[in-house]
Amino acid sequence: MIYNENESAIIFFDELCPLCSKWSLLVIKQSNSKIFFSPLSSNFAKRTLKLDTNINSKYSDSLFFYKDNRIFKEGKAIKEIIKLLSGHFIIYKLLLIIPTVILNYIYKMIAKNRHRLFGRYKECPISITKSGYFIYK
Repeated sequence: MIYNENESAIIFFDELCPLCSKWSLLVIKQSNSKIFFSPLSSNFAKRTLKLDTNINSKYSDSLFFYKDNRIFKEGKAIKEIIKLLSGHFIIYKLLLIIPTVILNYIYKMIAKNRHRLFGRYKECPISITKSGYFIYK
Protein backbone atom coordinates (compact mmCIF):
# COMPACT_ATOMS: atom_id res chain seq x y z
CA MET A 1 0.00 0.00 0.00
CA ILE A 2 1.27 3.47 -0.81
CA TYR A 3 1.13 6.20 1.80
CA ASN A 4 -0.82 9.29 0.73
CA GLU A 5 -0.93 12.06 3.32
CA ASN A 6 -4.41 13.20 2.24
CA GLU A 7 -6.04 9.76 2.28
CA SER A 8 -4.17 7.83 4.94
CA ALA A 9 -4.23 7.62 8.69
CA ILE A 10 -1.18 6.82 10.80
CA ILE A 11 -0.78 5.12 14.15
CA PHE A 12 2.38 6.12 16.00
CA PHE A 13 3.34 3.50 18.56
CA ASP A 14 6.17 2.04 20.66
CA GLU A 15 7.61 -0.52 18.26
CA LEU A 16 9.51 -2.33 21.03
CA CYS A 17 6.36 -3.08 23.03
CA PRO A 18 4.83 -6.53 22.34
CA LEU A 19 1.35 -5.30 23.34
CA CYS A 20 1.61 -2.31 20.99
CA SER A 21 2.89 -4.48 18.14
CA LYS A 22 0.13 -7.06 18.56
CA TRP A 23 -2.45 -4.25 18.63
CA SER A 24 -0.97 -2.94 15.37
CA LEU A 25 -1.27 -6.35 13.71
CA LEU A 26 -4.88 -6.61 14.89
CA VAL A 27 -5.65 -3.21 13.38
CA ILE A 28 -4.07 -4.27 10.07
CA LYS A 29 -6.30 -7.37 9.98
CA GLN A 30 -9.51 -5.63 11.10
CA SER A 31 -9.30 -2.36 9.17
CA ASN A 32 -10.74 -1.59 5.78
CA SER A 33 -9.10 1.83 5.81
CA LYS A 34 -5.67 2.99 4.74
CA ILE A 35 -3.98 2.92 8.12
CA PHE A 36 -0.21 3.06 8.33
CA PHE A 37 2.10 2.60 11.30
CA SER A 38 5.20 4.45 12.37
CA PRO A 39 7.37 4.00 15.45
CA LEU A 40 7.46 6.91 17.85
CA SER A 41 11.25 6.82 17.67
CA SER A 42 11.29 7.58 13.92
CA ASN A 43 12.16 10.95 12.43
CA PHE A 44 8.88 10.70 10.50
CA ALA A 45 6.96 10.62 13.82
CA LYS A 46 8.92 13.54 15.20
CA ARG A 47 8.25 15.60 12.06
CA THR A 48 4.58 14.67 11.70
CA LEU A 49 3.73 15.09 15.37
CA LYS A 50 6.04 18.10 15.67
CA LEU A 51 7.86 16.56 18.61
CA ASP A 52 11.06 18.38 19.45
CA THR A 53 11.88 16.74 22.76
CA ASN A 54 13.45 13.39 23.54
CA ILE A 55 10.73 11.02 22.38
CA ASN A 56 12.04 8.18 24.52
CA SER A 57 11.44 10.01 27.76
CA LYS A 58 8.34 12.14 27.33
CA TYR A 59 6.18 10.31 24.79
CA SER A 60 7.28 6.67 24.92
CA ASP A 61 4.12 5.67 26.82
CA SER A 62 1.82 7.40 24.34
CA LEU A 63 -0.16 6.24 21.36
CA PHE A 64 -0.86 8.84 18.70
CA PHE A 65 -3.28 8.62 15.80
CA TYR A 66 -3.00 11.06 12.92
CA LYS A 67 -5.99 11.48 10.61
CA ASP A 68 -7.39 14.38 8.58
CA ASN A 69 -4.61 16.69 9.84
CA ARG A 70 -5.65 16.02 13.44
CA ILE A 71 -3.65 14.30 16.14
CA PHE A 72 -5.36 12.13 18.74
CA LYS A 73 -3.58 10.79 21.81
CA GLU A 74 -4.07 7.83 24.16
CA GLY A 75 -7.74 7.03 24.89
CA LYS A 76 -9.08 9.35 22.19
CA ALA A 77 -6.67 7.76 19.70
CA ILE A 78 -7.98 4.31 20.63
CA LYS A 79 -11.57 5.45 20.08
CA GLU A 80 -10.77 6.97 16.68
CA ILE A 81 -8.92 3.82 15.59
CA ILE A 82 -11.75 1.57 16.75
CA LYS A 83 -14.20 3.52 14.59
CA LEU A 84 -12.24 2.34 11.54
CA LEU A 85 -12.21 -1.35 12.45
CA SER A 86 -14.46 -3.90 10.86
CA GLY A 87 -15.87 -6.92 12.63
CA HIS A 88 -18.44 -7.25 15.32
CA PHE A 89 -16.28 -7.42 18.40
CA ILE A 90 -18.33 -6.14 21.30
CA ILE A 91 -15.19 -4.96 23.09
CA TYR A 92 -14.70 -2.36 20.35
CA LYS A 93 -18.17 -0.96 20.90
CA LEU A 94 -17.78 -1.00 24.69
CA LEU A 95 -14.59 1.03 24.48
CA LEU A 96 -16.42 3.69 22.48
CA ILE A 97 -18.94 4.32 25.26
CA ILE A 98 -16.34 4.63 28.04
CA PRO A 99 -15.75 8.32 28.80
CA THR A 100 -12.39 9.43 27.40
CA VAL A 101 -11.20 10.58 30.84
CA ILE A 102 -11.68 7.07 32.22
CA LEU A 103 -10.20 5.45 29.11
CA ASN A 104 -7.14 7.71 29.42
CA TYR A 105 -6.69 6.62 33.05
CA ILE A 106 -6.90 2.93 32.08
CA TYR A 107 -4.59 3.57 29.13
CA LYS A 108 -1.97 5.26 31.34
CA MET A 109 -2.05 2.41 33.88
CA ILE A 110 -1.50 -0.19 31.17
CA ALA A 111 1.11 1.92 29.34
CA LYS A 112 3.06 2.51 32.53
CA ASN A 113 3.28 -1.23 33.25
CA ARG A 114 3.31 -2.69 29.74
CA HIS A 115 7.00 -3.63 29.63
CA ARG A 116 6.80 -5.33 33.01
CA LEU A 117 3.65 -7.23 31.98
CA PHE A 118 4.43 -8.03 28.33
CA GLY A 119 8.21 -7.67 28.02
CA ARG A 120 10.14 -5.64 25.50
CA TYR A 121 11.45 -6.43 22.02
CA LYS A 122 15.05 -5.70 21.10
CA GLU A 123 13.84 -4.55 17.68
CA CYS A 124 10.55 -4.11 15.87
CA PRO A 125 9.05 -7.47 14.83
CA ILE A 126 9.59 -8.35 11.19
CA SER A 127 5.87 -9.06 10.67
CA ILE A 128 5.06 -5.38 11.12
CA THR A 129 7.98 -3.91 9.19
CA LYS A 130 7.31 -6.17 6.19
CA SER A 131 3.56 -5.56 6.19
CA GLY A 132 3.59 -2.71 3.66
CA TYR A 133 1.85 -0.51 6.23
CA PHE A 134 5.01 0.59 8.02
CA ILE A 135 6.58 4.06 7.67
CA TYR A 136 10.06 4.47 9.09
CA LYS A 137 11.88 7.40 7.54
